[in-house]
Amino acid sequence: MGTETLAISSGRMFRYAFGSLLLLAGTALLVAQGLSWLNLEPRLLRALQGGSICALGTALGAVPVLVIRRMPVAVSDTLLGFGAGVMLAATAFSLIVPGIAAAQSLGLSAWSSSGLISLGIMLGAFGLFLVDRKVSAGSPETLVGTPEHPVIAPRIWLFVFAIIAHNIPEGMAVGVSAGGGMPDADSLA
Repeated sequence: MGTETLAISSGRMFRYAFGSLLLLAGTALLVAQGLSWLNLEPRLLRALQGGSICALGTALGAVPVLVIRRMPVAVSDTLLGFGAGVMLAATAFSLIVPGIAAAQSLGLSAWSSSGLISLGIMLGAFGLFLVDRKVSAGSPETLVGTPEHPVIAPRIWLFVFAIIAHNIPEGMAVGVSAGGGMPDADSLA
């Protein structure tokens, strides 16, 4: 009986995940068709396409959570490690190095442009530190709640705020590079 319930549950989760992917693809096609009717300026359309690619990647990254209900620790650690490695590579090769080059093209010296980019990184880290302090500073009742009124764990809120704080400048970088016609805009998206 337990395996049969697991098979039914797994089949249902697969259908939900597959249905979500179909819904996402259908929505993307409808939005693409709607944008073609607007006759937008090509640079703006390119920026929207780049941002849509990023949004699709974020949505597809959530699919394992929809499919695997109880994720083993080893799988979770592997997926988080993969995500961290991709983000570190994207930060180094798609943001930091081009940012330094862009600052140098504006007339800053190599040291000044590196300092400017380093200041931005430190401000971002400080912002996440402040969010962490604010989220984890509550009393135990406000952090875990009561059985009648459960509360979302502070580390989950920190993760949500970090993703939001990450996606805003990422979207700006993709939109500006794609809208400005930069040659590496597709790889950045």
